[in-house]
Amino acid sequence: MKKMFVLMFGVFLLVGCAKKEGPYGGHSGEWYKNHPTQSCKQAKWCSKHLEGRTFLTTENCNSAHISCLNSSD
Repeated sequence: MKKMFVLMFGVFLLVGCAKKEGPYGGHSGEWYKNHPTQSCKQAKWCSKHLEGRTFLTTENCNSAHISCLNSSD
């Protein structure tokens, strides 16, 4: 029973540490290409919040920026 409690506590800690990476964070580059409006909103969020973020966010932000710029052509 004690092991189960420790395991459950660890899971809740990990869930609590999850960050929201923008309004549409966590998607693939292909998703951003197919959703230009959302990619522009994500790119705008990234412009305000990019400093000090993780590589994952940087990758998402780069994909969003590229897709937003390409949709504006």
